[in-house]
Amino acid sequence: MPLHRSPRAFWPARVGLLALLSLAGTVHAEEPAAPEVTSAQIGPSTHVVQEADLAGAAPQREPASNAGFVVTANAVVVIDALGSPALAARLLAEIRRVTPKPVSHVLVTRFDADRAGGLPALKAAGAAVVAHHPGQPAVEADTAADTFQTRPDLALDDSTDLLIGGVHVQALSLGPSRGVQDMAYFFPEEGVLFAGDWVTTGRLPEVEQADTRRWIAALDEMSALDARVLVPGRGAPSNQPSADLKATRDYLAFLRAAMGEAWRRAEPFDEAYDRIDWRRYADLVGFDAVNRANASNTYLRLQQERD
Repeated sequence: MPLHRSPRAFWPARVGLLALLSLAGTVHAEEPAAPEVTSAQIGPSTHVVQEADLAGAAPQREPASNAGFVVTANAVVVIDALGSPALAARLLAEIRRVTPKPVSHVLVTRFDADRAGGLPALKAAGAAVVAHHPGQPAVEADTAADTFQTRPDLALDDSTDLLIGGVHVQALSLGPSRGVQDMAYFFPEEGVLFAGDWVTTGRLPEVEQADTRRWIAALDEMSALDARVLVPGRGAPSNQPSADLKATRDYLAFLRAAMGEAWRRAEPFDEAYDRIDWRRYADLVGFDAVNRANASNTYLRLQQERD
C-alpha cells in the first residue's frame, strides 16, 4: 500500500526512499519461547502492547519496550517491532485477532534491539519500514549464528506529515538529543502520541550521553500537541500527557540546574551528588539504578557545553 504525503505539512521535510531492507533474522532453538502478546485499546483505532506484559521475554536482555498499532481504513500501521522475530510474530497474531487487515507499515522510534529486533517478521508480512535516516546501515545483531542489517524503506531526515491509509501521522524528528535517530509519532485524529524513549512513566529516564538541553526542547514541542493519550517508550500509557511530559522535563531541568551549580562552584562530583537533595525522586522506580549515572553524565555534558 503506498504512503502519501499529506497535502498540508506542518514542518519542512526531506524524505528519501532507500533500498529495501536486507534482513536475516533467525530464532534459535535454544531461545526461550516468546510470551503471548496482548493489546489494549487506547483510542478509536489505536491499540498498545505494554512492555510489562513482555517481561522475561529474553533473559539477559534489556527490558522490553512498548509498541502499538493503529487500524486504518484498509490496513494496519505498527509502531515499533518489539525485540525479536518471535515476539513480532506474536504481535502479528494479536493484530489478526483484532482485525483481518494486513500490516502496511511499521514506524520505528529508535533502532535498538527492543524496537527493531522484530523487523524481519514484519517485513516478511509485507510491512514497509519508516524511520529516521540511518546514515550508515544500522547493525542490530552480529553473532556467529546470525546478523541482520536494517535500512528503512522510507527514511526521514526531518519532522514531516505523512498520510497512511487515510490516517494523518505527524512524524517528529526532535533530536539529536537521546540519539540522532530518535523519532516520535503523533496521530492527531486519534489523539495518541507515541513518544518513544523521550518519555518514561513511573520511573526515572536513563540520560546516558543525551543532550538534556535539546531533550527538554523536544518535550516542550510534544507538550504543544493536543495529545489525549501518551504512550511512553517504557512505562504505562498515560491519559495525562501534559503531566507526564512535565514530570520528565522537570527531572531533566533539575539535573541541569543542580549539576550546573556544582560545575560553577568547581565542586567535585561526588561531593555535589551527596549534597543535593534528591528526595523528590528517590521513591521512583530506577532511582538507585540510574540516578547517580544520570547526574554524572549531566555533569560531564555541562562541562562540554561550556568548553
